[in-house]
Amino acid sequence: MQAKNQIAGKFNQLSNQKLQHIQEYEAQKIQLQNSLQLLSNYPDFSDLKNLLSNALNRLKIQREQLEKQQQDHQIIQQIRSHKPAPSTTLHQCEIAIQEIEKQTARLQFPQDYQTEIDQLLQTFKNQIISHQNKLQQIQEQIADENSITLDNIQIEYAKLDSIFKDSSHYQAYQQLQQQIDQLKLQNRENQIIEIFQQLPPEQRINLFKKLSAYL
Repeated sequence: MQAKNQIAGKFNQLSNQKLQHIQEYEAQKIQLQNSLQLLSNYPDFSDLKNLLSNALNRLKIQREQLEKQQQDHQIIQQIRSHKPAPSTTLHQCEIAIQEIEKQTARLQFPQDYQTEIDQLLQTFKNQIISHQNKLQQIQEQIADENSITLDNIQIEYAKLDSIFKDSSHYQAYQQLQQQIDQLKLQNRENQIIEIFQQLPPEQRINLFKKLSAYL
């Protein structure tokens, strides 16, 4: 009886082994299979055989878990490779967000990395907001009569072309050029009126007659 208990203790210890690395799977599987083969000749150890069979099934599940974790590790490295920089364009931000979301969908255990992924996504979204704010500032400058000169507005606007190009916001960016062109036209008209008003009355009449020919 004591010998049986000793044998049972060893097999119990064997059945409770946990798979730490995938490379250890084959060795542990063979060990369990050999033990089962050995016990098959002893009907009195049917309970131990069930114990080892269950351990063999658990071992397979543990291997599958480790394989999934290994796959997740490779995917999260790909996700981490997406890093925004000040020069990252809107289009690049949009592509990065799409790629991160696509790769996240492939994770077996996304909850293990969700906080990190959410933070990374937010950095790209913040970058988009930052670029949009720059465009909004130009819109506010156009509306402000006391703003910087129109030439400066055009320069700042042109700097954003490569940032917005190919993105879903490029159309909104291009529409702002129409406002700038309209403001340029209005400024030229104001300059002409101002010059016209500064002319002596006789010159104004002569100029008006000449301009009338083109109206």
